[in-house]
Order: sequence, then C-alpha cells, then structure tokens
Amino acid sequence: MVDETTGAVAAATARDAAASAPVTDAHTPHYTEEEILQKFFADNEEEAAESEEEIDDLIEAQEAAEEEEARKPPFRDVATEDEMVDATRKVFDSQGNFRAIFYQLLDAARTEHAGAALSDFVANLPEMKLVTYPTTYFIESLYDAGALDRALPADYVPRTAAPVDAEAFFKEGTGAEGDPDLAPAAGAQPAAADAAEADAEADTLPPALTDYDYTVSPAGERILSDFSPLRRIAELFDVEPDLVGGFKAVLEFCQDAGRSREEIEEVLKEKGFHIGLDLDSSFYLDRLEQQGGLVWKNKGWHTTAAGVEILQQSERE
Repeated sequence: MVDETTGAVAAATARDAAASAPVTDAHTPHYTEEEILQKFFADNEEEAAESEEEIDDLIEAQEAAEEEEARKPPFRDVATEDEMVDATRKVFDSQGNFRAIFYQLLDAARTEHAGAALSDFVANLPEMKLVTYPTTYFIESLYDAGALDRALPADYVPRTAAPVDAEAFFKEGTGAEGDPDLAPAAGAQPAAADAAEADAEADTLPPALTDYDYTVSPAGERILSDFSPLRRIAELFDVEPDLVGGFKAVLEFCQDAGRSREEIEEVLKEKGFHIGLDLDSSFYLDRLEQQGGLVWKNKGWHTTAAGVEILQQSERE
C-alpha cells in the first residue's frame, strides 16, 4: 500500500514537472546568456542600420524635391492673369482678418507708387493697431501673387556694406574690445585700406522691398473690383435680407461718432433688431467689419466711406 502511494505521488510529481518544463523540440535553439546578449546587440545594430538607410532615403528625396522646386521658374514669370487673380483671391480669402489691409494697400497703389510711402500708409491704417506683421509682409504678399508690379526708380542708388576696417578693429596690440586673446601675431601689420580700396571691396546689398516703385497690375485691378467694400456690403445685404434693417441701423448710428459695443447693443434693442443672441451687436459688428462697412479706431466703431455710400444708395432707391 505504501509502495502504491509512493508510486502515485512520484508519478504526479513527474507529471507536474513535465507540465511546468519549457516546451522544446529538436528545432528549438538553445542560447547561452552570452549568445543572447550578442544576438540582442546584433539585432539592434541591424535595425539601426535600416533606420539610418531610411533616413538617408528621406533626405535624398527631400533634396531632390527642393532641387526640382528650385528649377521651376518664379510664379510671376509663367502665371497668366487669371492665375494671378486666383492667387490674390487666395491671399484675401485665407487671411480674412487682413482683407481690409490688403484691399486698402492695393487701392492706394493706384496713386501712390513709392514702396516706402506705401509702407507708411499701411502702418497708419487703423486695422494695423493689433497686427504684429511688418508692413512689408502685405506688400510682398500682393507682389508675389501678381496683384502688384514693381520696378526700381531711375534714381535708385544701390547700398553697399563696407568691409570691416582692420585698423579700427585692432587696438594697441589687442583684439576687439581690448581682448588680448584676439590680438594679432607679433609683428603683424593691420591691413589699412584707403577709401578707393574700401569701395572696391564693399558688398552691394540687394534692393529692399521699400526701394521699389509699385503699380497695380491688371490682375490687381480685377481684385479691386471683386473685393470692393460697396460690392461686399451689397452682397451681405443679399445674403441676410431679414437682417438688412439691423445692418443699416448700425451703419447709421456710427456715422457721426465712434460708438461702443454697448451703445450699439442698446440701439439694436430699441429698434427691435434683436435676433436672439446674448450679444446681438457682436454679430452685426463682425459682419459689417469683415465686409468693409465698419472700422474700429479711436476706441470706437466708425462707419467707413463705403458704409456711408451704401446708406446713400439705399435712400435713393
């Protein structure tokens, strides 16, 4: 009995051991710890090599794309007038907050051509008060799209960058700002160039954007017609016919003086143009400003010349 029990226990133990033992066969490799480490690092090196090859391929593809782009002629050299109109329209539509700036700049270029004067004109626009972009950004955007043409004036004189004056750089045997570490070698003579040599060595600087004279291109004239504030306000009235009374009430109220949003809100409520918003004035102001009927200046909303004209047209009808 004892032998049978002992035998059963031994058999059960053997079965448990067999069940817990890793399953192996003749095809399963057996690695020592050292072999496992070697294989780990070898696999990683192979992956690293593949990744490096992929990165190299991406870099080559990017460089090829850049070279191909560089070989393309500038947009303005090959674009048709219609393509320039489309490009300028994208500038206006993709930057709706700057639309009034772009339009006024393009309109000003009909009579004012000097780049510096146009830059000053943009800087003084009420719409520029909260804009951090440089004025030249707007000039360049319209030129690149084909709405503006440009040429250097006949009296343009290129600017030059004078070379560094070595004699002024080295002071009493010391380097810049008296730093002994920048002193010339013993016995070295500073290269003192006379005025003629300096002129010959000076680098000619490329013209600045404001050095050019600008004119409105045929594509630009079409844009001025398409984006005319009068036209845009009239289109707003057509799109929102039920709100025309509210739009006109705001334009009339802001004709004579700058008005606050709170004042405009009160007028809208008094005249019955409530449309169910928490701030009805924000809706009306936003639409009219985007279409060129209102402008914020001197801490108040003012009706623009286009806004006044649309009111006068309505009175004549």
